[in-house]
Amino acid sequence: MSALGGAAQVLRFDPVTIEVYTGGHKRGATGAMIEKGIREARQEFTRLLKRVAGGEEVVITDRSRPVARIVPIETATAAPLRSRAALRASVRRRGRRLSELVMEGRERL
Repeated sequence: MSALGGAAQVLRFDPVTIEVYTGGHKRGATGAMIEKGIREARQEFTRLLKRVAGGEEVVITDRSRPVARIVPIETATAAPLRSRAALRASVRRRGRRLSELVMEGRERL
């Protein structure tokens, strides 16, 4: 699919996401949105990334037509580990134990 006619192509740069524009403007959680032309965005890219990292959204335009959107990446926070026993209980074992496979491999040598 073409970048402008199908699903958005996502490029990841920590801590932001750049999506190729495919539809109408959507404001981020903060509601802040900045529009910049390609030339302006290229000249101010570092400043724009700092603003995006702060929660703002940037729409890049080509002759007033939106072509890309730079939005902050939503980071998921990991739940703290309660205990090793809880971790072991949460992992399902499939097949044979690793120690058995290692021993079998050593016997073949």
